[in-house]
Amino acid sequence: MKRIKNRKAGNTIKKREKRKPGLLREILNEFLDSIVISLLIRIVLWIPRVIFSFFKNLF
Repeated sequence: MKRIKNRKAGNTIKKREKRKPGLLREILNEFLDSIVISLLIRIVLWIPRVIFSFFKNLF
């Protein structure tokens, strides 16, 4: 009987632990997505400058 009770308690704790990382993962994913998008925008904005300066140096 004691073992069964411990198992039930363990399962409830596991479920609670699973819920928290899910929320944290969602927040982290949104945060990482925003970082990736901002980096992509920066790269896209920087490419023309790099190409332009490269051609300026050639000519």
